[in-house]
Amino acid sequence: MPKLSTFTKQLKKYALNPKVSDEEFLNALLQPFVNAGNIKNKNHEEIYISKSRTSELMSQKTDVPNALRKGLSRDGIKEKTIEGMIVFVKDYLDSTRYASLSKMLKDIFIAEKLESMAMEDTAEIQESLSVMLTELLMKSISESNLAEPEVVLIWKHGLNSIDAQSGDLFHFGFDNRSTKKNIIVIPVNTAFDSNVTRNLEGDEYPLVSENTIHGQWLIRMMRSGEKREEIDVRIGESLKRLGYTSVKKQEKSNGKKSCYPIGAVAIIENKNTVYFLIALSEFDDFNNAVSSSDDIDAAVDSLLSVYDRFGQGYDMYLPLMGTGLSRAGLSMQEAYDLLIKNLMENKVKIHGHIHLIIRPEDRIDIILQED
Repeated sequence: MPKLSTFTKQLKKYALNPKVSDEEFLNALLQPFVNAGNIKNKNHEEIYISKSRTSELMSQKTDVPNALRKGLSRDGIKEKTIEGMIVFVKDYLDSTRYASLSKMLKDIFIAEKLESMAMEDTAEIQESLSVMLTELLMKSISESNLAEPEVVLIWKHGLNSIDAQSGDLFHFGFDNRSTKKNIIVIPVNTAFDSNVTRNLEGDEYPLVSENTIHGQWLIRMMRSGEKREEIDVRIGESLKRLGYTSVKKQEKSNGKKSCYPIGAVAIIENKNTVYFLIALSEFDDFNNAVSSSDDIDAAVDSLLSVYDRFGQGYDMYLPLMGTGLSRAGLSMQEAYDLLIKNLMENKVKIHGHIHLIIRPEDRIDIILQED
């Protein structure tokens, strides 16, 4: 089945007004479904796709809003949507092109009900179109709207593999809607701090930056309902359960004092995702993260040992390490090459699929090694 963006673009070719904007056309197409399910956004307002969100949807840079997907399970929504879709057909589609529209729909999916399009009565055709469009719209809402990622296979042996692809790391975590769990690797500092700095004026020594994967993970965890204090407790219990002990006490005005060795891993679950928090960098006296290539070597070796013990064959997704605020001083290409080298040297510990996720904006700076 087509993605929502693809379906909308194909259908728009049959618009009564060829100059209608993507924003207006998409919202008009969704309106019967939104009305039928009384679908609201997080502010409890009737859902509406803004111009910027429409652009992202049409370019497949964002997924279908969760509110729309949740509406699929509401009782009677299909029948109610069909009733409202007739208005969309009359107001937005060119009646002189119903025949070619019918053929386009048949090319997308074949079903017996589509054969009824060979009619002359306009009202019957509009009703039949409403049924078909509703079914196709609901199927496209259920599909992922994101562009298929470029995947480069690095290594494969039996059921085990390493690949690299561009994408959003958290899409495989917080946005994971499959029944199978994913493991997401989150590089953190050796104290496993959880205080995200957002107000620079009020913090003499800022702690975890909201611009790091560590900071973004903490923000998303708290948005999902987790409390910072509870996260701290769970991290401490996980480190203790895996046998890690504090190796030093750090004197700093805020944050945690106890520091763990590079490569220490805390395992935290959230819904159907497992997060491996791995100690990669140490904060200096000014709470700046500091790491090195040797630290990355040690961290990856430790990470794969934990994956070998606790991975259960789940896919593991990890970001580039050693760029940006970790201050290892590596270029994107150097970080990529170092990570691949470390993974290949430890491939005996890999029992599952490992995916290296590269941010789309960084992809242009990296030449991917292929199998």
